[in-house]
Amino acid sequence: MIKGKRQCLGETLARDTLFIFLTGLIQNFSFELDPSDKDIDPFQLKPLFVVSPDPYKVIMRKRVA
Repeated sequence: MIKGKRQCLGETLARDTLFIFLTGLIQNFSFELDPSDKDIDPFQLKPLFVVSPDPYKVIMRKRVA
């Protein structure tokens, strides 16, 4: 995060928008791993140039109030 006269003018707006979007998803949906992907461990990392998890499927279900 850069402070001062070279700071991006839209950085605060982008950060706030992402926060509202993600909290809306978390409030309205429940997330679970797809049981058909039995061979996938989403928490197993590959040591490459950039460390990232393998792709995996997620099931989103609308929360019932």
